[in-house]
Amino acid sequence: MLNYRCSIFALVIYHYHCHNELSLFLLAFSNNAADCCLSTSDSFVPRRIVDSYIIQNIDSGCPIPATVFITKKNRKLCSPPANDLRYPWVMKLVEYIDNRNDKSKERPGEYDQACRLITPGFSV
Repeated sequence: MLNYRCSIFALVIYHYHCHNELSLFLLAFSNNAADCCLSTSDSFVPRRIVDSYIIQNIDSGCPIPATVFITKKNRKLCSPPANDLRYPWVMKLVEYIDNRNDKSKERPGEYDQACRLITPGFSV
């Protein structure tokens, strides 16, 4: 059970460090068309409801590029690509989420590859 928890923990840490690359990887190896946005909405998405986001590219097998915001209730909201200058709120929301995630990573202590906490002066 410890190895399973370690694997989940490692995946979560990796996701926060490399969320764009991981999201592209998951979308690229997905065979389910339901994983892709088929259209986007121009409607503003309030940041208070957003938990994370995924960048959808046509290179990942999806028909259109999009920014997929995932809400705290685990709903997926398909928005225009973050680099679309007609919708500057998308890039601002992406930057806000990135900054929020960067701050949440600033925790005391480090973890080695076996998911053991490494803290100076403390041994397991």
